[in-house]
Amino acid sequence: MNGEAALDTNAVVQILNGTLDPTQLGFDEILVPMIVVGELFFGAHKSTRIAENRRRLLDFLDLISIVAVDVEVAELYGRIKTQLRRIGKPIPENDMWIAATAMRHGLPLISNDKHFREVEGLRVIHWS
Repeated sequence: MNGEAALDTNAVVQILNGTLDPTQLGFDEILVPMIVVGELFFGAHKSTRIAENRRRLLDFLDLISIVAVDVEVAELYGRIKTQLRRIGKPIPENDMWIAATAMRHGLPLISNDKHFREVEGLRVIHWS
């Protein structure tokens, strides 16, 4: 594979823990949605090693590109939430934003969360 892909929070956590090698994912560039960045900072701040986890996260963020939320992402979020509500298969709120961000930029989402399969038009890549 080549090109770009977006990382879900669980993929970034595995990279930070050393259990997932991002070079083996087969993409030239990995991007991280801003919502994922927020979830990662939440994880760092709720941990018992805040300073260490925050520093590891900041070092990682220096190596990648962050994808911001914009009006198009917001509209896709609205469509995704409506679609999932209609079929009775809600997923976590932040994950709808993450999916919308990936879709807005035409990126596959690297995640091991199975509930992303419910999002129409989202390409999901599982690494394990």
